[in-house]
Amino acid sequence: MHAIKRHSSDCDGKTSLDRRYSTEPRPVHWQAGSCILTPMIHPHSNETQTRWEHGDFKVQLNQVNNPRPMGFCDGTAADLAELEEIAVSEGADEMRIEKKTLKSGREIWTLHGGGGDE
Repeated sequence: MHAIKRHSSDCDGKTSLDRRYSTEPRPVHWQAGSCILTPMIHPHSNETQTRWEHGDFKVQLNQVNNPRPMGFCDGTAADLAELEEIAVSEGADEMRIEKKTLKSGREIWTLHGGGGDE
């Protein structure tokens, strides 16, 4: 589990912590008068593993020296920003992502933090 600060709720009444660990579709929130999708990293669970196996996600997120995936995402710039936010909130000095493209076109990202896991 990540050390994540609770943020004030957006227009849907949920906090970013609620959204991060939710299996519901991505909620929307308001920014500069327009409604946009909130980026979401889907944590590993039996349900998300099955969705990965069915091709519902483009990217599987792994951590160094951990055989179980951390989670799944779509690999968007917003997902990258969220991963960087998580790393900063956990006190990592830097974050490096090793990307491997599978024959299917999907990707596996291995996350390396500044905690000596290199």
